[in-house]
Amino acid sequence: MTYCGTMRQNRKGVSSSMKTKLKKGETFGLQKNETKLIKWHDKRPVLMLSTDSSHDSTLQETGKFNRKAESVKKPKCVIDYNMAKKGVDVSDQMASYHTVVRKSFKWYKKVILELLCGTAVVNAWIVYNKIATTKYSITNFRKLLAKALTEDDTELQTITSKRLMHTFIKPEGPGRKKRKMCVGCYAKFRKEMPREEADKRARRIISYCGDCPKKPGYCLQCFNEVHKN
Repeated sequence: MTYCGTMRQNRKGVSSSMKTKLKKGETFGLQKNETKLIKWHDKRPVLMLSTDSSHDSTLQETGKFNRKAESVKKPKCVIDYNMAKKGVDVSDQMASYHTVVRKSFKWYKKVILELLCGTAVVNAWIVYNKIATTKYSITNFRKLLAKALTEDDTELQTITSKRLMHTFIKPEGPGRKKRKMCVGCYAKFRKEMPREEADKRARRIISYCGDCPKKPGYCLQCFNEVHKN
């Protein structure tokens, strides 16, 4: 297993030679046993610590070009680090917006708050945007989440409960003149055959749902399947 990561230039134990100023695009490296310390100046100094044998201070093509149409080159350790770290960096960036983490002597409080209000919220936001028709920014998603968790949902539950209660009605007495097509049977047959054939095959019944709009006709089997939730 090898290691590759960034390091602060003022880290204790870093050689004073690493503090030498470099021009943009220049590199400088030191090695002790299998550990390599590579400095590369891009927009600012970047210090990389690596134990990978393929990493050195030479620059490699990235396949990208700057505004001057010049090829962008970077050390291989930087290229590999960016490829492996970009997903984590994006997640950390999303979690950093409106963070709830505050200074504390108890480290576990920070971890718990970061997991619940940072990582978990970002993951929920990504999943929501994948399955929902309306997309939200991370800021608006946090607002909606906070509102949903804090508002009184008693009224909402009452309305939802009423909507979920559907009544199967089968009129008593002679009702042959009031027979209508079962919309559940029709929907099943329509998936496999033309409209005219499905209309002929669908059952004619007198029962219907008293709570659905327009009170559509349902046989008992289709009524239970449609309203099973």
